[in-house]
Amino acid sequence: MFSLIKGHTNTIELLKGALDNPEGVPPVYLFAGVSGVGKRLVAFQTARYVNCTGTKMLDCGCKSCTIAKAKNHPGIITYAVPKRGVFSVGMARNLKSESDKRPFIGKYKVFIIEGFHKATGEASNALLKLLEEPPSYCIIILLTDDLDRTMDTILSRCFSLNFFGVDSKYITEFLISNLSIESKKAGNIAKLAGGSFSKAMEFLSADRHTSRKILFEMLLRLSYTTDKTILSTCTYFKENFNIHTVLEDILMFFLDVKKFQMGIRELTDDSFDVEALSLMFTPTSLDSALGLLFYTGGSDLENKEELFLSSFFLDVRGIMRKEYLFGVFV
Repeated sequence: MFSLIKGHTNTIELLKGALDNPEGVPPVYLFAGVSGVGKRLVAFQTARYVNCTGTKMLDCGCKSCTIAKAKNHPGIITYAVPKRGVFSVGMARNLKSESDKRPFIGKYKVFIIEGFHKATGEASNALLKLLEEPPSYCIIILLTDDLDRTMDTILSRCFSLNFFGVDSKYITEFLISNLSIESKKAGNIAKLAGGSFSKAMEFLSADRHTSRKILFEMLLRLSYTTDKTILSTCTYFKENFNIHTVLEDILMFFLDVKKFQMGIRELTDDSFDVEALSLMFTPTSLDSALGLLFYTGGSDLENKEELFLSSFFLDVRGIMRKEYLFGVFV
Protein backbone atom coordinates (compact mmCIF):
# COMPACT_ATOMS: atom_id res chain seq x y z
CA MET A 1 0.00 0.00 0.00
CA PHE A 2 2.85 2.38 0.82
CA SER A 3 5.25 1.31 -1.95
CA LEU A 4 4.35 4.48 -3.85
CA ILE A 5 5.90 6.63 -1.11
CA LYS A 6 9.50 7.65 -1.78
CA GLY A 7 12.06 8.94 0.69
CA HIS A 8 10.26 8.19 3.96
CA THR A 9 11.25 4.57 4.67
CA ASN A 10 11.77 4.92 8.43
CA THR A 11 8.64 7.02 8.90
CA ILE A 12 6.50 4.52 6.99
CA GLU A 13 7.89 1.65 9.06
CA LEU A 14 6.88 3.47 12.25
CA LEU A 15 3.44 4.19 10.82
CA LYS A 16 2.85 0.58 9.70
CA GLY A 17 3.95 -0.63 13.11
CA ALA A 18 1.25 1.53 14.68
CA LEU A 19 -1.40 0.48 12.16
CA ASP A 20 -0.61 -3.20 12.63
CA ASN A 21 -0.54 -3.00 16.43
CA PRO A 22 -2.49 -6.03 17.71
CA GLU A 23 -3.57 -4.02 20.75
CA GLY A 24 -5.39 -1.51 18.58
CA VAL A 25 -4.81 1.21 16.02
CA PRO A 26 -3.95 4.67 17.45
CA PRO A 27 -6.95 6.87 16.62
CA VAL A 28 -5.21 10.26 16.16
CA TYR A 29 -2.11 11.04 14.09
CA LEU A 30 -0.08 14.17 13.44
CA PHE A 31 2.04 14.25 10.27
CA ALA A 32 4.53 17.14 10.44
CA GLY A 33 6.83 18.41 7.71
CA VAL A 34 7.22 21.14 5.12
CA SER A 35 4.65 21.42 2.36
CA GLY A 36 4.94 18.98 -0.52
CA VAL A 37 6.98 16.19 1.07
CA GLY A 38 4.19 13.61 0.84
CA LYS A 39 2.13 13.97 4.03
CA ARG A 40 -1.19 14.11 2.16
CA LEU A 41 -0.36 11.04 0.05
CA VAL A 42 0.66 9.05 3.14
CA ALA A 43 -2.55 10.12 4.90
CA PHE A 44 -4.65 8.91 1.96
CA GLN A 45 -2.79 5.59 1.79
CA THR A 46 -3.27 5.22 5.55
CA ALA A 47 -7.01 5.66 5.08
CA ARG A 48 -6.95 2.97 2.39
CA TYR A 49 -4.81 0.65 4.52
CA VAL A 50 -7.03 0.62 7.60
CA ASN A 51 -10.16 -0.07 5.53
CA CYS A 52 -8.65 -2.56 3.08
CA THR A 53 -10.25 -6.02 3.14
CA GLY A 54 -7.91 -7.44 0.51
CA THR A 55 -4.16 -7.66 0.01
CA LYS A 56 -3.25 -4.27 1.53
CA MET A 57 -1.09 -3.76 -1.55
CA LEU A 58 -1.04 -0.74 -3.84
CA ASP A 59 -2.93 -2.59 -6.57
CA CYS A 60 -5.54 -4.13 -4.25
CA GLY A 61 -8.96 -4.39 -5.89
CA CYS A 62 -11.19 -4.87 -2.85
CA LYS A 63 -14.39 -2.82 -2.72
CA SER A 64 -13.01 -0.24 -0.28
CA CYS A 65 -9.72 0.25 -2.18
CA THR A 66 -11.51 0.50 -5.54
CA ILE A 67 -13.80 3.24 -4.27
CA ALA A 68 -10.90 5.00 -2.54
CA LYS A 69 -8.77 5.01 -5.71
CA ALA A 70 -11.72 6.59 -7.51
CA LYS A 71 -11.62 9.39 -4.88
CA ASN A 72 -15.21 8.58 -3.96
CA HIS A 73 -14.91 6.83 -0.60
CA PRO A 74 -17.57 8.09 1.86
CA GLY A 75 -15.37 7.06 4.78
CA ILE A 76 -12.39 9.24 3.76
CA ILE A 77 -13.23 12.85 4.53
CA THR A 78 -10.72 15.63 3.87
CA TYR A 79 -10.81 19.15 5.26
CA ALA A 80 -8.63 21.38 3.09
CA VAL A 81 -7.83 24.81 4.50
CA PRO A 82 -8.03 27.58 1.85
CA LYS A 83 -4.72 29.16 0.83
CA ARG A 84 -5.43 32.37 2.71
CA GLY A 85 -7.90 30.87 5.16
CA VAL A 86 -7.85 29.07 8.51
CA PHE A 87 -9.13 25.84 9.98
CA SER A 88 -12.06 27.45 11.74
CA VAL A 89 -14.21 26.48 14.70
CA GLY A 90 -17.04 25.90 12.21
CA MET A 91 -14.95 23.29 10.41
CA ALA A 92 -14.06 21.69 13.75
CA ARG A 93 -17.73 21.47 14.72
CA ASN A 94 -18.60 19.99 11.33
CA LEU A 95 -15.94 17.32 11.86
CA LYS A 96 -17.35 16.55 15.29
CA SER A 97 -20.83 16.20 13.78
CA GLU A 98 -19.57 13.89 11.03
CA SER A 99 -17.67 11.76 13.55
CA ASP A 100 -20.97 10.87 15.23
CA LYS A 101 -22.03 8.98 12.08
CA ARG A 102 -20.79 5.44 11.60
CA PRO A 103 -18.99 4.50 8.35
CA PHE A 104 -21.03 3.07 5.45
CA ILE A 105 -18.05 1.23 3.94
CA GLY A 106 -15.07 -0.19 5.78
CA LYS A 107 -14.20 -0.45 9.43
CA TYR A 108 -13.07 3.14 9.93
CA LYS A 109 -14.15 6.63 9.09
CA VAL A 110 -10.93 8.57 8.42
CA PHE A 111 -10.76 12.35 8.72
CA ILE A 112 -7.78 14.13 7.15
CA ILE A 113 -7.22 17.79 8.08
CA GLU A 114 -4.78 19.50 5.72
CA GLY A 115 -3.03 22.65 6.89
CA PHE A 116 -3.72 22.14 10.58
CA HIS A 117 -0.99 24.72 11.36
CA LYS A 118 -3.69 27.23 10.31
CA ALA A 119 -6.12 26.08 12.98
CA THR A 120 -7.43 28.87 15.19
CA GLY A 121 -7.13 28.48 18.96
CA GLU A 122 -10.90 28.21 19.17
CA ALA A 123 -10.94 25.42 16.56
CA SER A 124 -8.16 23.52 18.33
CA ASN A 125 -9.99 23.73 21.64
CA ALA A 126 -13.21 22.55 19.98
CA LEU A 127 -11.40 19.40 18.83
CA LEU A 128 -9.77 18.51 22.15
CA LYS A 129 -12.60 16.33 23.47
CA LEU A 130 -12.92 14.46 20.16
CA LEU A 131 -9.16 13.88 19.94
CA GLU A 132 -9.08 12.60 23.51
CA GLU A 133 -11.99 10.19 23.14
CA PRO A 134 -12.82 9.61 19.46
CA PRO A 135 -15.43 6.98 18.56
CA SER A 136 -13.93 3.52 18.07
CA TYR A 137 -14.60 3.69 14.32
CA CYS A 138 -12.84 7.06 13.80
CA ILE A 139 -9.27 7.86 12.80
CA ILE A 140 -8.17 11.48 12.60
CA ILE A 141 -5.01 12.57 10.75
CA LEU A 142 -3.74 16.13 11.21
CA LEU A 143 -1.29 17.47 8.63
CA THR A 144 0.89 20.41 9.61
CA ASP A 145 3.63 22.35 7.86
CA ASP A 146 4.67 23.97 11.14
CA LEU A 147 4.79 21.84 14.27
CA ASP A 148 5.53 24.87 16.48
CA ARG A 149 2.06 26.27 15.75
CA THR A 150 0.32 23.19 17.18
CA MET A 151 -0.97 23.43 20.76
CA ASP A 152 0.71 21.16 23.32
CA THR A 153 -2.71 19.86 24.35
CA ILE A 154 -3.19 18.69 20.75
CA LEU A 155 0.29 17.17 20.48
CA SER A 156 -0.21 15.14 23.65
CA ARG A 157 -3.19 13.37 22.07
CA CYS A 158 -1.46 12.41 18.81
CA PHE A 159 0.79 9.71 17.43
CA SER A 160 3.27 12.10 15.79
CA LEU A 161 5.44 11.44 12.75
CA ASN A 162 7.97 13.78 11.17
CA PHE A 163 8.33 13.95 7.41
CA PHE A 164 11.66 15.34 6.29
CA GLY A 165 12.60 16.66 2.85
CA VAL A 166 12.74 13.99 0.15
CA ASP A 167 16.15 13.20 -1.35
CA SER A 168 16.55 15.12 -4.61
CA LYS A 169 17.24 11.87 -6.50
CA TYR A 170 13.62 10.77 -6.00
CA ILE A 171 12.31 14.12 -7.23
CA THR A 172 14.64 13.94 -10.24
CA GLU A 173 13.47 10.42 -11.06
CA PHE A 174 9.83 11.50 -10.74
CA LEU A 175 10.28 14.46 -13.09
CA ILE A 176 12.09 12.37 -15.70
CA SER A 177 9.83 9.31 -15.62
CA ASN A 178 6.44 10.97 -15.11
CA LEU A 179 6.81 14.33 -16.84
CA SER A 180 9.53 13.55 -19.41
CA ILE A 181 11.71 16.40 -18.13
CA GLU A 182 15.24 16.43 -19.55
CA SER A 183 17.77 14.99 -17.09
CA LYS A 184 19.84 18.14 -16.40
CA LYS A 185 16.76 20.32 -16.02
CA ALA A 186 15.12 17.75 -13.73
CA GLY A 187 18.21 17.66 -11.53
CA ASN A 188 18.31 21.45 -11.32
CA ILE A 189 14.62 21.68 -10.37
CA ALA A 190 15.08 18.93 -7.78
CA LYS A 191 17.83 20.99 -6.12
CA LEU A 192 15.61 24.07 -6.09
CA ALA A 193 12.69 22.12 -4.62
CA GLY A 194 14.46 21.50 -1.32
CA GLY A 195 12.96 18.06 -0.81
CA SER A 196 9.40 19.03 -1.77
CA PHE A 197 7.53 17.46 -4.70
CA SER A 198 5.01 20.30 -4.79
CA LYS A 199 7.76 22.91 -4.95
CA ALA A 200 9.30 21.03 -7.85
CA MET A 201 5.98 21.34 -9.66
CA GLU A 202 5.88 25.04 -8.82
CA PHE A 203 9.27 25.59 -10.44
CA LEU A 204 7.93 24.01 -13.62
CA SER A 205 5.07 26.50 -13.79
CA ALA A 206 5.20 29.50 -16.11
CA ASP A 207 4.13 31.79 -13.24
CA ARG A 208 7.08 30.81 -11.05
CA HIS A 209 9.50 31.23 -13.95
CA THR A 210 8.09 34.69 -14.69
CA SER A 211 8.27 35.69 -11.03
CA ARG A 212 11.89 34.55 -10.71
CA LYS A 213 12.92 36.30 -13.93
CA ILE A 214 11.39 39.63 -12.86
CA LEU A 215 12.88 39.24 -9.38
CA PHE A 216 16.38 38.53 -10.68
CA GLU A 217 16.29 41.56 -12.99
CA MET A 218 15.08 43.65 -10.06
CA LEU A 219 18.00 42.55 -7.85
CA LEU A 220 20.48 43.07 -10.68
CA ARG A 221 19.41 46.69 -11.10
CA LEU A 222 18.36 47.40 -7.53
CA SER A 223 21.16 49.83 -6.63
CA TYR A 224 19.97 52.35 -9.22
CA THR A 225 16.24 51.54 -9.24
CA THR A 226 13.88 54.39 -8.28
CA ASP A 227 11.46 54.30 -5.37
CA LYS A 228 8.55 54.40 -7.81
CA THR A 229 9.79 51.33 -9.71
CA ILE A 230 10.41 49.41 -6.48
CA LEU A 231 6.91 50.15 -5.17
CA SER A 232 5.17 49.32 -8.46
CA THR A 233 7.13 46.04 -8.76
CA CYS A 234 6.18 45.07 -5.20
CA THR A 235 2.54 45.79 -5.98
CA TYR A 236 2.83 43.52 -9.03
CA PHE A 237 4.35 40.74 -6.92
CA LYS A 238 1.60 41.05 -4.29
CA GLU A 239 -1.18 40.94 -6.89
CA ASN A 240 0.23 38.03 -8.89
CA PHE A 241 2.44 35.88 -6.67
CA ASN A 242 2.88 34.53 -3.15
CA ILE A 243 5.17 36.90 -1.22
CA HIS A 244 6.60 34.04 0.86
CA THR A 245 7.62 32.40 -2.43
CA VAL A 246 9.25 35.65 -3.60
CA LEU A 247 11.23 35.86 -0.34
CA GLU A 248 12.25 32.23 -0.76
CA ASP A 249 13.55 32.98 -4.26
CA ILE A 250 15.48 36.02 -3.01
CA LEU A 251 17.14 33.79 -0.42
CA MET A 252 18.09 31.25 -3.12
CA PHE A 253 19.63 33.96 -5.30
CA PHE A 254 21.53 35.49 -2.37
CA LEU A 255 22.89 32.14 -1.17
CA ASP A 256 24.09 31.36 -4.70
CA VAL A 257 25.82 34.75 -4.81
CA LYS A 258 27.50 33.95 -1.48
CA LYS A 259 28.67 30.58 -2.85
CA PHE A 260 30.00 32.27 -6.00
CA GLN A 261 31.91 34.86 -3.98
CA MET A 262 33.46 32.03 -1.95
CA GLY A 263 34.62 30.31 -5.13
CA ILE A 264 31.97 27.58 -5.08
CA ARG A 265 30.60 26.92 -8.54
CA GLU A 266 28.05 24.21 -7.69
CA LEU A 267 25.07 26.53 -7.43
CA THR A 268 21.45 25.85 -6.52
CA ASP A 269 20.28 27.45 -9.75
CA ASP A 270 22.71 27.92 -12.64
CA SER A 271 20.06 29.13 -15.09
CA PHE A 272 20.60 32.77 -14.01
CA ASP A 273 23.73 34.94 -14.32
CA VAL A 274 24.80 34.69 -10.69
CA GLU A 275 28.24 36.07 -11.56
CA ALA A 276 26.66 39.34 -12.72
CA LEU A 277 24.56 39.57 -9.56
CA SER A 278 27.62 38.88 -7.39
CA LEU A 279 29.26 42.03 -8.80
CA MET A 280 26.43 44.09 -7.31
CA PHE A 281 27.29 43.09 -3.73
CA THR A 282 30.35 43.19 -1.54
CA PRO A 283 30.56 40.28 0.92
CA THR A 284 29.65 42.75 3.69
CA SER A 285 26.60 44.17 1.91
CA LEU A 286 25.42 40.65 1.02
CA ASP A 287 25.60 39.56 4.66
CA SER A 288 23.63 42.65 5.67
CA ALA A 289 21.00 41.91 3.02
CA LEU A 290 20.73 38.31 4.19
CA GLY A 291 20.25 39.55 7.75
CA LEU A 292 17.38 41.76 6.60
CA LEU A 293 15.86 38.88 4.67
CA PHE A 294 15.85 36.53 7.66
CA TYR A 295 14.26 39.27 9.78
CA THR A 296 11.60 40.00 7.15
CA GLY A 297 10.93 36.34 6.29
CA GLY A 298 10.38 35.53 9.94
CA SER A 299 7.77 38.23 10.39
CA ASP A 300 4.01 37.83 10.18
CA LEU A 301 3.30 38.89 6.61
CA GLU A 302 -0.46 38.50 6.63
CA ASN A 303 -2.02 41.60 5.01
CA LYS A 304 1.39 43.33 5.05
CA GLU A 305 3.10 41.60 2.13
CA GLU A 306 3.60 44.61 -0.11
CA LEU A 307 4.86 46.80 2.76
CA PHE A 308 7.40 44.21 3.92
CA LEU A 309 8.72 43.55 0.43
CA SER A 310 9.04 47.21 -0.54
CA SER A 311 10.76 48.00 2.78
CA PHE A 312 13.16 45.13 2.21
CA PHE A 313 14.10 46.26 -1.31
CA LEU A 314 14.54 49.89 -0.20
CA ASP A 315 16.75 48.84 2.71
CA VAL A 316 18.87 46.55 0.55
CA ARG A 317 19.26 49.30 -2.04
CA GLY A 318 20.52 51.59 0.73
CA ILE A 319 23.03 48.95 1.83
CA MET A 320 24.25 48.44 -1.73
CA ARG A 321 24.74 52.15 -2.31
CA LYS A 322 26.62 52.56 0.95
CA GLU A 323 28.85 49.51 0.68
CA TYR A 324 29.50 49.23 -3.06
CA LEU A 325 33.25 49.24 -3.38
CA PHE A 326 33.66 51.76 -6.18
CA GLY A 327 30.66 53.93 -5.45
CA VAL A 328 29.50 53.63 -9.07
CA PHE A 329 25.83 54.03 -8.26
CA VAL A 330 26.08 56.59 -5.46
